[in-house]
Amino acid sequence: MNHEKAFLAREAFLRQYPGGFSDPAMKEISRKHKTDKMYAMTREKLTRAAFEKPVAVLEDITGIISQASVVSVFEKMRFRDFIKNCSGDDREMLVHAFYELVHGNREQGYLMFDVLLSPYQLSKWTLVSLLPAYYYPQDQVFLKPTTAKKAISYFEWDHLHYLSRPDHDFYTAYREQILELKKIVRITDDNLALGGFIMIAAQ
Repeated sequence: MNHEKAFLAREAFLRQYPGGFSDPAMKEISRKHKTDKMYAMTREKLTRAAFEKPVAVLEDITGIISQASVVSVFEKMRFRDFIKNCSGDDREMLVHAFYELVHGNREQGYLMFDVLLSPYQLSKWTLVSLLPAYYYPQDQVFLKPTTAKKAISYFEWDHLHYLSRPDHDFYTAYREQILELKKIVRITDDNLALGGFIMIAAQ
């Protein structure tokens, strides 16, 4: 971690947005992403008990992904099409994978997700990391490839080598760096918002 760059990025961000994430301009950006609404919806729809009704919870998962501004339209469409056309066994496995990602053994969830979706070119960082990041916005991390690559380069996380295919070990190491950066810059508790800070800092 290059601490000097982190402090300089914080200073530059606050020059542009003096109120930080409470600045009116940043609040307007946040409203466009509807993060509070998405967090609340995810916590309401994806409780542990909700996964006992796999058909209904998969519909809710699809709905959350469809409304997520941080997932591309192309990936949303591909995921929706996959859900429509996949077998009952695949649906059951996907629900199990999402349960593990949100409430259970995340490493196991990553493996199941990749095994199931990689043959369809749908094993994507955005899809695998979205729901945990919405459910636990102060603890888990949404990994968007462009943001990850910029963060690794700009803050000189030299021990990290970006992997295009979701990998739990890489995610764990990346998350550790994000949480360390959050402690250094002290600009937000929200890890998704911190991704916005990174994109501004690394311009």
